Amino acid sequence: SSGINAECPLRPGSFDPARIRNFSIIAHVDHGKSTLADRLIESGGVKSTQPQQLDSLQVERERGITVKAQSVALRYCHKGVQYLLNLIDTPGHVDFGHEVGRSLFLSDGAVLLVDATQGIQAQTVSNFYSAFEMDLRIIGAVNKIDLPRADVESCKSEMLQMFDLDESHVTCLSSKTGENVEQLLRQIVEHIPAPLGDPGAQFQGILHDCTYLRGLVLLTVYVKNGSVSARQSVYLLGSQKSYVVKEMGVFLPALYQTESLSAGQVGYFLLKVPDIQEIIIGDTICSTAASTLLPIQTISKPKPAVFSGVYPDEEGDFGALKEALEKLRRSDTSLSATPAQNHVLGRGWTLGFLGTLHRSLQSASTRSLERVW
Repeated sequence: SSGINAECPLRPGSFDPARIRNFSIIAHVDHGKSTLADRLIESGGVKSTQPQQLDSLQVERERGITVKAQSVALRYCHKGVQYLLNLIDTPGHVDFGHEVGRSLFLSDGAVLLVDATQGIQAQTVSNFYSAFEMDLRIIGAVNKIDLPRADVESCKSEMLQMFDLDESHVTCLSSKTGENVEQLLRQIVEHIPAPLGDPGAQFQGILHDCTYLRGLVLLTVYVKNGSVSARQSVYLLGSQKSYVVKEMGVFLPALYQTESLSAGQVGYFLLKVPDIQEIIIGDTICSTAASTLLPIQTISKPKPAVFSGVYPDEEGDFGALKEALEKLRRSDTSLSATPAQNHVLGRGWTLGFLGTLHRSLQSASTRSLERVW
């Protein structure tokens, strides 16, 4: 039998890598990715308290789009065997293509989701080729089959022809009603390969994301090899800094504390970091004793495409503006800020954004900065 089993509690530290599946959902914006994520989370035994559970930012909920990629650990029992499914979320808008690439790098497979009322669109194709070039196992999903105007067979045929998918690996489902979501979970377990990490090697992982929480820095970490325990000292190769892990665990999607994480798992570390600029997204993290290990990947930073100048109303407010921008960058490492000097406006900053949507979203965040911080 497959599905949820009350006798299968989630114990992340006990999972053999062979029973782990790391995957992303890739789609054009507004094709139902966040709603499908909600159904998958519910299938993992977590009751939904609100829609868009992986969209943690207020602006994401207001606009119905994913900006900041999240992850969640799901339990799933298939044929009497318990599996740990790590859903590594991705944004859908073209401005955040770099985020999509970072999530796919941690994945062994991807669910290519297409809206049956709209068909294949630009980001569908772009995201497919991103996953294809990383040699990920791709399974298809035709969404919104519950809608009267859905052209399911035509959409499925288009996917098979354009992306050369196996017909048996395409699931027609409704992320709204949950129809056939169970079938998709079986596809994920049966067709997406397990991670290739070595649990017996020295600890080595990838720093996927960071944000502030309770005065500490919360890192999202993918454990590539070995295992790591709470209160252990870890080392970031890029910044050449050591920190003690004060707490660790997995996302359910709420924080769920554990004593250890091992190869193939995606979880979080809580660290005390004096300066957020010491954290480099994509950096390799390892045990302090193994600081001579080579990096897992080459770090690439997103390149800003749209720029705006920001200046205080009064020269005396420059320090307050600097502090506000630092707080903003703590939750958005893709935002760049360079000091600027204007002979009329005085001292200020040139902000670099990934695109016009990114700038628009951060403008909304800036308006609520005082309330948030």
